[in-house]
Amino acid sequence: TMLLHGGADTDVPFAAAERMVAVLEAEGIAYEFVTQASWNHVFDQEEAGSPAVQEAFEWVIVFLDKHLK
Repeated sequence: TMLLHGGADTDVPFAAAERMVAVLEAEGIAYEFVTQASWNHVFDQEEAGSPAVQEAFEWVIVFLDKHLK
């Protein structure tokens, strides 16, 4: 499980990601939580080419390479 969350996200509170982390830990589910203070809700369509989205995608590729090989 991978969680990505921006500290500047105004659509989804950062506390929601923290609650998800707590549940994953309580259930013993392995996860990676990647956060960046400057990220907002960057996966909106109009921001697809932004540096923040590109950085997030790089994290996703690392995660997938690690877990799918």
